[in-house]
Amino acid sequence: MSKSTKDQHAARKAPRQERAQVSLDSIIEACKRILERKGYSHLTTNHIAEVAGVSVGTLYQYFPNKETIVYALIEDTVSKAAVVLRAKLLSIISEPVEVIMPQMIHLILKVHREEEFVLLHLSDQVPQIEGLGLELSTSNFTFSSNTAYLRQHRAEFSVDELELALFLMDNTIMSNCKSYLTKGFSDITDDQFVEQLSNMVVKYLTK
Repeated sequence: MSKSTKDQHAARKAPRQERAQVSLDSIIEACKRILERKGYSHLTTNHIAEVAGVSVGTLYQYFPNKETIVYALIEDTVSKAAVVLRAKLLSIISEPVEVIMPQMIHLILKVHREEEFVLLHLSDQVPQIEGLGLELSTSNFTFSSNTAYLRQHRAEFSVDELELALFLMDNTIMSNCKSYLTKGFSDITDDQFVEQLSNMVVKYLTK
């Protein structure tokens, strides 16, 4: 993400005390609740402050506008999901790719279901944030651990360029998981989906 884009969506300041962090979290959670219940057209800084139980002045200490709060909501949700994914990968990092792949894809489905609104549907309500998808993705937040896994298991793979392989693998997994979750295939189980996607990615990496 370019510096100008970061600046455009950056909060005014980071909280330094626990009470300030509570206010910040309340503002982000209030934004989510309004978006889920009423949609982006009803989202205003006054409404967010009211639902959060803080003054508008307190809100403006941290966020210059509602778009910045939406950005913070996405960043917070994605970063927390990435923590779960990274911890799982690191706990099984010694396992071969055919073992870890289905476990990680199952977990990706789980975390996306738990935060379905933000991770899967928010961009439908707020088209202007769609461009943030590449910057605020779990793949970017887990890049270092994913890279560490590929390097540790380099001998198992037949691909020449690990960085390109990581890019293709991440995008293939994430795009297919999101399509599977949003389209709702009634005749396909999670196990069937995970098995097929895992086999496809493993074959790409190892054959």
